[in-house]
Amino acid sequence: MLRHRHDLQRLSDSSLESPAGKPDRWPTASTLALAALAVAWFFLGSASLSAAIGRGTLSPTALAILGVLTMANLGLLILAAVASRSSRRPLRTFVVVVLGLNAVTSVTDQVGLADALYLLLVLITLVLVVYGWRRGSRTPTFGD
Repeated sequence: MLRHRHDLQRLSDSSLESPAGKPDRWPTASTLALAALAVAWFFLGSASLSAAIGRGTLSPTALAILGVLTMANLGLLILAAVASRSSRRPLRTFVVVVLGLNAVTSVTDQVGLADALYLLLVLITLVLVVYGWRRGSRTPTFGD
């Protein structure tokens, strides 16, 4: 009986195994934090564009450029959430660069309460991502 059980373990699909040997089916804390950051960016970017349209201070070309940049950052945050689950160095570098750029750009103009809260969320996310990588795993998974 033990021999057959050992054979089943050897034949099981280990592609979903984390380095600790537990199934990695749940999103990690850093992935969820990056997803929350993307959602926050979507709402902040939309509110910023709506306010700029309401004020009428920007030209249509400037509004279009601002809209494209806002959506590009949203796409980068989504890609960073996916890349945060990887152990490859270039993808980890990509995640850190995206978070670093978001931190820098949140304080480059007039800083209000929303900017400060977004910066805090970026820094918390960066800590979660780096902590998960330093632990040797991808961060604790929810549901373990």
